Amino acid sequence: IMTLKADTEEEKYSEYLEEYEIRSLVRKYSDYIRYPIKMEVTKSRPVEEAPAEDGEEEKTPKYESYTEVETLNSMVPIWQRGKKDVTEEEYDSFYREKFFDYNKPLRTIHTSAEGSVTFKALLYIPSKAPYDFYTKDFR
Repeated sequence: IMTLKADTEEEKYSEYLEEYEIRSLVRKYSDYIRYPIKMEVTKSRPVEEAPAEDGEEEKTPKYESYTEVETLNSMVPIWQRGKKDVTEEEYDSFYREKFFDYNKPLRTIHTSAEGSVTFKALLYIPSKAPYDFYTKDFR
């Protein structure tokens, strides 16, 4: 059993129990763990009702809640998969997610080399230079 500290004025520990925060932590620190990380998620769906007959008013739709188990991590890094197995949308979403860029990359290079040393690489060329690229403080 795991417990959290009580919230204080400086720290709000209960925020780590929110679904969004758990998802972002798993995505940031455990996205490529070999084993699936699963979480029960509460969702809602509309309940089907009998259609309204003549003379009856339209009813407001009703929703029911249900829980579903979702896998939070992708388990296999995008650069470890074959070129043919990765779609353009997956390349773009990975780039936007990891590099916090709103634009699509200018070019994506997915390569692998085998020999005495084996490696796989994924290289993105951004569509625009960083805003501070031409300053003396650029790193």
